[in-house]
Amino acid sequence: MPWRPALRDGVTLLELLIVIMIIGLLTAAALKAYDTSLQAGRFQATAHTLNELSAAIVGNPDLVTHGMRADYGYIGDVGMVPRHLEELVTAPTDIDPGLWRGPYVTNRVVENAKGYMIDGWGDSLGYSPDSLTITSRRGMSYLMSDSFITRRLARNQYPLLHNAVGGLVLDAKGNPPDSADTPWLSISIVYPLGGHVHRDTLAPVLITNGNFAFLPNIPIGNHTVTVRWIDTFPPPPFETTIVQKTASVTPGGRTWLEIHLPVPFH
Repeated sequence: MPWRPALRDGVTLLELLIVIMIIGLLTAAALKAYDTSLQAGRFQATAHTLNELSAAIVGNPDLVTHGMRADYGYIGDVGMVPRHLEELVTAPTDIDPGLWRGPYVTNRVVENAKGYMIDGWGDSLGYSPDSLTITSRRGMSYLMSDSFITRRLARNQYPLLHNAVGGLVLDAKGNPPDSADTPWLSISIVYPLGGHVHRDTLAPVLITNGNFAFLPNIPIGNHTVTVRWIDTFPPPPFETTIVQKTASVTPGGRTWLEIHLPVPFH
């Protein structure tokens, strides 16, 4: 009868070690993939929050109605940079009533009333009104600033708060006013600045051949420009024609308006 090797009922230690090593490698790969996916999710959640806060403060330039930008955020309504992120959801007590039209952000975390100020790692966002930055530390220490996620709203406050509005006023015939007309013509603009309502009115001597320019301290936003023309002919009682137009003031630029009165100057 030929010899046959004995059958084994178990595995050797080497085989067991190989199996354990393979399981360890698969587990490590799975954990690495999970951590990568988790970090990507946290990054995306943080980026979404930063974008939402940015739009809440300076507005969304992609929101347009009737060919005009419709959203300038907190600054467009109040005429100042928020001093704290809390002002985006709670109206400051030291501003003129009616200017604040918030809340400018929505709370997505029911368990936390300040969820809009938390990044994807569960940490509070940093906000600086001076440097106009919103920062996430990505769960790291303050010493690792080169790894932070930072959203800059603007290079500085100037292009957000100091812009110029100018334009041209013409009568129904397309003619500008002459020197005899300007005493009866006034142009004013109403806008928020520093949390208070301001009104600038041009003196007649500043209207030359129908051209006018305002002081370069107009914040971003949609502001109302009013033209008043007092018709001196026929004799009294005089008639006043009022025309209003919206100046959509964008950051760091000059807004030009052309305003036509429905009546002739002469």
